[in-house]
Amino acid sequence: MNSYTYFANLKKVMETESLAPQELALLQALIMVANNCGWQEELTPRNAILMTYSGLSNRISLAKWRNSLVEKDLIEFTERKRNAGVYKLGKKLTASSAKTKKVETKPVKSKPEKKHEPVEVQQRKARRAQEWRNFMPLYLPVDRLSVIERNDLEAHYIDFVDDHFADSTRASLAAVDWEEIESPGKYIRAVIRNKQVVEQMKLRNFKEKLKL
Repeated sequence: MNSYTYFANLKKVMETESLAPQELALLQALIMVANNCGWQEELTPRNAILMTYSGLSNRISLAKWRNSLVEKDLIEFTERKRNAGVYKLGKKLTASSAKTKKVETKPVKSKPEKKHEPVEVQQRKARRAQEWRNFMPLYLPVDRLSVIERNDLEAHYIDFVDDHFADSTRASLAAVDWEEIESPGKYIRAVIRNKQVVEQMKLRNFKEKLKL
């Protein structure tokens, strides 16, 4: 199991199931834990760690969205009285694909000089920036975001290429009850990151099909 397998499977899940932003944020928190632990099968993070990584504000909210992921067979959870509970990613997210290609290690090359972005890319990013600035004061808890966080989130959002993924991200964030979220900046970044990884994989698959 690795991050490539996880995101490839998450893409398949999101094509057939609707995941709430809170579910995506909690999954992202578990993936951060898994990555830190060398992708062990069983994960035992404390509730405080998961709440910090996901932005969920309390144990009740954490339990609610954890149970939702369990019901969808995306994770397994075993509660323990005196120790942190045991989490396992579900088979939907860990199944190996026969089509997965091994990545060959290539010699590191010096980075070429940064090229200017094409005009159409500059225009798209400008449009995305305007979308985000119009959306943010209406649907996000701006008063709980620092100036640095606002700029950082906009910088992440403008990297969306596909209108569908950008629209879907805004729709997901607009439906969030922000009183449940302790760290809105981390939470928003996790939602954007998950959507963009799936978008990148979709674009990569599309380009590979064009080569055939």
